[in-house]
Amino acid sequence: NENQDDLGNPIIPPDPRGVSGCGMWMLHDHVRTRGEWTTADIKLVGIEHHWVRCETVLIGTKIHVIFKGMYSAFPRLQEALRDMFVLHR
Repeated sequence: NENQDDLGNPIIPPDPRGVSGCGMWMLHDHVRTRGEWTTADIKLVGIEHHWVRCETVLIGTKIHVIFKGMYSAFPRLQEALRDMFVLHR
């Protein structure tokens, strides 16, 4: 995959060192135009944990996998996590 800006011009992405543990967000999909997209459509989809430098790829864990682990490991969070899953399906 070639890294491109919004106009299709090749770019050199910034060095991502130091972002491990940060959120990975879905900001745009390729089905809708930018004008159809609102801030309500922005979603946290994962947590970044690895960079494959030679391929300029970030790798993360899907957020639902993290929440399932939290649900199992922390019973006191189960009610809040259940409410969140209902609201964001």
